[in-house]
Amino acid sequence: MKIIIILLLITLLILSFKVVLAEEKTDDLDDYEIVTIDEKIPGSSFIHFVHFKNKRTGEIIKTIDLIEDNPYNHLPYEIEFYNERGNKVYKNINFDEFFTDKSAFVPDYIKNVNKVEAFTASGVSTETKNYAIVIYDIGTGRGEYSTGGKSSIFIYNSKGDILFKCIDLIGEGGRRCITPDGKYLAYTYGQASEYLTELPMLKESAGVKVYDIGSGEIILDRKPKQGYMLSGVFMRDNAFFIGIEKSSIFRYEIIRLDKKSIYIYEIEKNEMNRLQKLTKDGFQFGIKDLQDKNSYFRSIETDFEVEDF
Repeated sequence: MKIIIILLLITLLILSFKVVLAEEKTDDLDDYEIVTIDEKIPGSSFIHFVHFKNKRTGEIIKTIDLIEDNPYNHLPYEIEFYNERGNKVYKNINFDEFFTDKSAFVPDYIKNVNKVEAFTASGVSTETKNYAIVIYDIGTGRGEYSTGGKSSIFIYNSKGDILFKCIDLIGEGGRRCITPDGKYLAYTYGQASEYLTELPMLKESAGVKVYDIGSGEIILDRKPKQGYMLSGVFMRDNAFFIGIEKSSIFRYEIIRLDKKSIYIYEIEKNEMNRLQKLTKDGFQFGIKDLQDKNSYFRSIETDFEVEDF
């Protein structure tokens, strides 16, 4: 009997020890914080470092140097100069080597010269609590022409753990946002401006991809209809909103991950000027103008087009 009791006590101790270990491994992300450190330059400032800090102990457990850690700042090209933020400007880059997926519509001015400049950039977004999106960009151009770019994205939690990375995405300068729970990323890619949409430099047209951060899989790839221009993507109410334009028409596409559906609404300019509120359940408009206290609501359930994915 004593042996049985002793064995039971040992089992309980082992289980308790495992629970403690599990708790230590799954520390609450709120026990940590993401701190950005600015560096001043004439007339401005920029974020140079990102610290991941333990709130209780004050210990900095990880630091990212946005200049030194930018992979595009270590390419084997001739350096023309360093810009005021410490990033590099390369010269005499072979356009054919840098972009193997260029469009047939690249102007002769670029094709004939075949040498372009490249400009690196670094940034971080900490808009979503407990998560940081670190972005490294390189864009190329020649004279008045912008010939496109590439981006690499790294997502960290507040403990400094890397959750996701995607290297050399086509389309420098895109928009990125993640869900509050850190499970999904939306990213714009391809042509970055109206000019490039009309005169494409790359084969890849503009679009929005949604990634499952845990698996790294693309769960949605959304491109604007022919003739429409992608303006960006943002997060609100735990849903992704895609903005698209065509002349005086504004088109919003709400990606509801909980419903696995896309809700689409097109707004004429007159109605757009009266748009008071965007929510994942629909839009609110003033009857006469933006400040009108009398309003009406367009619901995703009754007034929007719906597509499942």
